[in-house]
Amino acid sequence: GVQTCALRSGHAIELNGFQINEAEPLKNGFISLTKNPQAVLESVLYWTNGQPFLTQKVCKFIRESSTEITPGNEADWVAELVREKIINQWEYHDNPEHLRTLRDRLLKAEEKRTGRLLGLYQQILQNKEIPADNSPEQMILRLTGLVVQTGGKLRVYNSVYQAVFNSNWVEEQLAKLRPYAEAIN
Repeated sequence: GVQTCALRSGHAIELNGFQINEAEPLKNGFISLTKNPQAVLESVLYWTNGQPFLTQKVCKFIRESSTEITPGNEADWVAELVREKIINQWEYHDNPEHLRTLRDRLLKAEEKRTGRLLGLYQQILQNKEIPADNSPEQMILRLTGLVVQTGGKLRVYNSVYQAVFNSNWVEEQLAKLRPYAEAIN
């Protein structure tokens, strides 16, 4: 996965998240829980796309689990854990803060721009990806960490973000903006 982290002279710098080989050492933490640590790790990366903070967080939850992971059930087991510990009631579970930081980066832009960023993000959700054009809005959206650019396309960084910041969430945020927009008009 590719992540944009910083601006230097107005250009985004691409940073790679964990690749599968770099994440290998994380398997050692849950070898006692599973006969197939590789399948568990691949399931983790399916959800996080290698985003370093989230990947380590999910691995920590796996290490803390006392449930043995039955062979062939790794993907479902990890999915259940991610839903329970990260996605469901995410604002409450978000400790140390990560998802709330992403949310704030997106929503704390000036009002007009927030609406445009949400609209752009909504297009990405609906179409899976959109062509990257390096517009100021796209650059800001990439800097939130929510989306990445790969192969000339913008898409949501990972499945966790997509589950938390989903279409319903976007609709709610846009609805909150509308009263102000209508008052201004």
